[in-house]
Amino acid sequence: MGDGGGTRWSRGVQRGAPGSRTTRLELFYDLVFVFAFLNVTSLTSSTPTPVNLFRCLLVLALLWWCWTGFAGMATLVRADRGVLPVVGFTTVAATFLLALTMPGAFVDRPGGLNGPLVFAGCYLLVRAAQLAIVGWLARSDPVERRRWLLQAALPVVASALLIAAGVVPSRIDGRPVAIAVQLGFWTLALAIEFGVGTGVGGSYWRVVSAGHWAERHALMILVALGESIIALGIGPKFISELPLTGPVVVAAVLGITVVAALLVGVLRHRYLSLSVS
Repeated sequence: MGDGGGTRWSRGVQRGAPGSRTTRLELFYDLVFVFAFLNVTSLTSSTPTPVNLFRCLLVLALLWWCWTGFAGMATLVRADRGVLPVVGFTTVAATFLLALTMPGAFVDRPGGLNGPLVFAGCYLLVRAAQLAIVGWLARSDPVERRRWLLQAALPVVASALLIAAGVVPSRIDGRPVAIAVQLGFWTLALAIEFGVGTGVGGSYWRVVSAGHWAERHALMILVALGESIIALGIGPKFISELPLTGPVVVAAVLGITVVAALLVGVLRHRYLSLSVS
């Protein structure tokens, strides 16, 4: 795949290289994704029902797909050079709005903008920002360009399905049927993105620097685990409301133990990945 532009190429988009490292700017981007992930946790605990759990798993899968594509793109190009910071800030702004609209992603709440429409629009914007860079990289390669055209259609179809999931169920008589139709639309959207997207991704899923990818993934998990510790202390109000009893101490220690065990696993995975690269 040719550069297709020499000097002009480096002004707009600069290729990534083997051995590159995660930048501070990328870590800032990941903070917004972590906020979105924690919002999913809050929504899960707010209504502990099987339907709500499945909805939150669908949202989590959609967010992970967005972050994976965003992080993978950063191994193909330099995230801190040229126009990439603009793409990054657009992505995190749309992701932040997407996280704020999560409570209304399935059913529109009274007042304000339409929740499902805003959620679907933010998702489409996140994916479009990523695919715009991939399309720029593939413009000089006919094979990769055809792959990109097919890939670019996937988030459009998925967003349309998300909009349908927010609009169609309200017109169906019978709550169980409406919920089944809604979950079906969401599941189909994810199946298209994950199934077809990985099949036709081509160079989009090629990792230029394994060390960069491993470090980015490890830092993402590390930040998420750190936020989990904060949520563990603030969420149940250990400090302000609960007395320091035996069960509270056990719960707090077990929570920290689980986080520490996950952290050890992440650091070990990063060490092995960096050793291989």
